[in-house]
Amino acid sequence: MARPWLFSSLVLALGCVPPPPAVEPPTPHTARILVAENRFAPAEFLGLVTAAERLRVATGGRVDLEIVPGASWGQIRRHDLGDPQVDWADDHFHATVYGWTDADLDIHLVPGRLPTSRAFVHTAMHELLHAIGVHHTSGNARAIMAPSSDASDAPLVITAEDRIAIAEALHIPAW
Repeated sequence: MARPWLFSSLVLALGCVPPPPAVEPPTPHTARILVAENRFAPAEFLGLVTAAERLRVATGGRVDLEIVPGASWGQIRRHDLGDPQVDWADDHFHATVYGWTDADLDIHLVPGRLPTSRAFVHTAMHELLHAIGVHHTSGNARAIMAPSSDASDAPLVITAEDRIAIAEALHIPAW
């Protein structure tokens, strides 16, 4: 009885047929869908989507977040000035906060404190990264994950320090 598998194995072993091409494993990444409550103005919601897209592009798809609109709830929450939660965050962080991520990894943003759409996108990028476990960086005040930033000159570029922090959070090699 013929054994075709034996012939195939022999042909491969003798090198008559090239082995199949090596396939690169997919880049490890995190993909999540986050719901934004419906209290965001259209321009603010667009800023959230822009922040997620900038992170996807800047990380080569390693951070892949989709922002979808919700109803009166969501993992991304909008706060107005004077909101008691904002006062609590200011006291807790000993600063005037633009946003924060809580222990449940829900994102809280205070658009009224952000002077430009650029500052809003920067803050959203920062908080989105916190929501996937990325910690603050040190040594570069221009990093997205710097503990604080100047809202009037908010950078939108992922730095080497940010890439290292993202890689550590995702348990992947730095790129």
